[in-house]
Amino acid sequence: MSLSLKAFLGTACALLASAGAAQAAEDSMDTVLGKALFERLWVSAPSSTKAADGLGPLFNSRACSSCHQGGGRAKVSLQEGDLPASAGLTLRVGAVKNGALVPHPLLGSQVQTFAVPGLKPESKLHVSFQTHVETLNDGTTAELRRPRIQIDGQDQLADLAWISPRLAPDLHGASLLERVPLTWLAAQADPDDLNGDGISGAVVMGQYGEQDIEPGRFGWKGDEPDLAHQISAAFHFDLGLSTPLRRALWGDCTTAQSDCRAAPQGADKGGVEVETTVVSLVATYLRALPEPASSAATEDTKRGQMLFTKTGCGACHASKAPAELADGAAKWFAPYTDLLVHDMGDGLADRAFDDSVSTVAGAHEWRTAPLWGLGARVAAKDGANLLHDGRARSVLEAILWHGGEAAPAKQRAAELPAEDRAALIAFLESL
Repeated sequence: MSLSLKAFLGTACALLASAGAAQAAEDSMDTVLGKALFERLWVSAPSSTKAADGLGPLFNSRACSSCHQGGGRAKVSLQEGDLPASAGLTLRVGAVKNGALVPHPLLGSQVQTFAVPGLKPESKLHVSFQTHVETLNDGTTAELRRPRIQIDGQDQLADLAWISPRLAPDLHGASLLERVPLTWLAAQADPDDLNGDGISGAVVMGQYGEQDIEPGRFGWKGDEPDLAHQISAAFHFDLGLSTPLRRALWGDCTTAQSDCRAAPQGADKGGVEVETTVVSLVATYLRALPEPASSAATEDTKRGQMLFTKTGCGACHASKAPAELADGAAKWFAPYTDLLVHDMGDGLADRAFDDSVSTVAGAHEWRTAPLWGLGARVAAKDGANLLHDGRARSVLEAILWHGGEAAPAKQRAAELPAEDRAALIAFLESL
């Protein structure tokens, strides 16, 4: 359906229905169009399909839905060996200059596993695991595994100093998360731990310059303030498409990749490949995705919820947050996140490429992942694949990986009697 047809239908709605009904029809049509654009398979330029070309030249997927089927999380089961190129797990990379993280001079900020005809992908991703076993107080054992991601020719990349695997998350409920106000986030934050509780969550600000007054709400590092920025970042890094917020026509190609930068592009001179209207329509579709539904409470899950609070899990996974509606009213909802970034310890930290813990600022910090929808992720036929890189195969494994500010809560959960721990997990799997 073209944008001209969208305009025609909008006019028809205005003529044939009341103003309220016309607006509802327009909103519904925007959602349908946004879904179609979300599922669109982009092609390389030049193409007769001018509105859908410009893919790459290097990319990780051809459509948003390739990694977020139905707006959900990546459907990937981590196994030893070569990772399928379209699995929805990407690898952020970087070099370190003067103590700060910068894009890698050859690979850029992300390893792209596909390329348009005439170019070669940067690499495949190869997965192996480091494992260790933790024994809980009651004798229960759990094997924990950390994925080690390797790329082709890594021995020739001496300046590759930082890697960060990222799994495509579930996008349901994004509309409410986008509307959480800065005032609430600031009230939850305590970056200097002034209250001495060991929790020092921080709001990510200024990621788009000093004049940026919107806090980060999206992304594993909480570095994207709203859906428009998050979508634009995905177009840039994952599909190699330019938008008004990220205008590089060659996506993540570096100056060292001259063939990539010289490849045909899908924009008119001075323009971009994905216009603001397209970004807006995709955002409209994502905002229409409902928040995940939780299961009906049982005696076990009620007791588990009490234990969730008692162990301290709720200090970061806040059960209630406000969304600021268009009329200024607040709608309280239950995402089980404070949307702040926290130090999660060495176990979950981004790694240096020699697998030592990275010392780059922010390597230990992660935005608190929303827990709503956790039950569906655990029940998925391709496995739970929890945490930012999909390493945890169960809720218990995910809990045991927590460190840093979450270490005391993790320890209290590990010390629970088996029956109580089962109730806690039952509660989490009901979300």
